[in-house]
Amino acid sequence: MPIATWRMIRAYNEATGVPNTDTSGYHETITLGSLRAARAWLVSRPCVALYEALQELLASEYGRPEWLLAYWSKSVLFSAAARKAWVEPDLQPLPF
Repeated sequence: MPIATWRMIRAYNEATGVPNTDTSGYHETITLGSLRAARAWLVSRPCVALYEALQELLASEYGRPEWLLAYWSKSVLFSAAARKAWVEPDLQPLPF
């Protein structure tokens, strides 16, 4: 993710009263994992209108926040290290 993007997310959090700490605010691993899922979904549907593909994505397993827990244990995903930087899944590799 370009540096400007994470800076914008962090700045938005701070502007809305959400501190970026080891336990709240911006989360690098969740953000990048979610973006990887969305990208793979969209790439696999080149002939589907964007709004339809996004509706499908949100209705799929990747539209639920708990999908990440099939790949990361809670202790790893919610660690300060995973919040600050990308951490590879510890349960199974991502399918994309």
